[in-house]
Amino acid sequence: MTYMIHNFASNLSRLRKEAGISQTELAEKLNIGKQSISDYEKSKSCPTFATLDKIAELFKATPVQLFGTSTDIELEKAVFKTNEYTEKARYIMKAVNEFEKVLERYGDL
Repeated sequence: MTYMIHNFASNLSRLRKEAGISQTELAEKLNIGKQSISDYEKSKSCPTFATLDKIAELFKATPVQLFGTSTDIELEKAVFKTNEYTEKARYIMKAVNEFEKVLERYGDL
């Protein structure tokens, strides 16, 4: 079994547990048999591309979240957090600039 598929097995299990759903519930949501989920999580078989697409959509998972190592996943989370903080900082700076314009126009209120 390739390393990528090995990562998929543990990542699928983690995503499922984080979502708080059983293998049976996941199988029902994906319209496949429970044994297939068990086999995916044990690296005994691989999902079809159609099922993989459904899994990604259900968990709103990125390719890294599905196939990456734990280090890859943590790095991606850090990048997403950095992007989130950058957007918040831009919003704050825009508000500060607008406030400064009001002060320039009306002086200290």
